[in-house]
Amino acid sequence: MAKNVEAARVRWLEASENASKLALEMYQPGSGYGDPKAEAADKYRVEAARADVQRLMQEYHDIDRQFNDQRISELQKSQTLATWASFTVAFVVGLTTIIGTILQLIK
Repeated sequence: MAKNVEAARVRWLEASENASKLALEMYQPGSGYGDPKAEAADKYRVEAARADVQRLMQEYHDIDRQFNDQRISELQKSQTLATWASFTVAFVVGLTTIIGTILQLIK
């Protein structure tokens, strides 16, 4: 699961970097398009790249949240098991002490 989180993060960061590069290439001051259709197509490409970045960021956050929820659940289960083990040991020690005391009194 950790590999999935890392892979999603890498995809998001790469898409973000590519979208930034694309935007920088297209929006140079004084470049002057001249062709409104080409300008509209370039703007669409930048917006599509930004939407892809947003989608990948959301995917990364969802996978990361699932991973963290899974880790928390595992820790809670482990903590519950440790608590029951501690209670069991305390019970056995208490029972042994009571039996030992009764045997001492009988003698």
